[in-house]
Amino acid sequence: MSTTPSPARRDPSLWVQCANIALAPELSVLAIAVADCPPLALLLVVELLNRA
Repeated sequence: MSTTPSPARRDPSLWVQCANIALAPELSVLAIAVADCPPLALLLVVELLNRA
């Protein structure tokens, strides 16, 4: 058995991370992925702004 603590034990805030699907305007794969992963949303916004 490993003695290294799991990431959730080192950072309790990882326990409460969950998809905020209720904020998605429509249920699509992209909307759920963005609601689940805010850094992905930020990356997509930056990419869209770079193309504008």
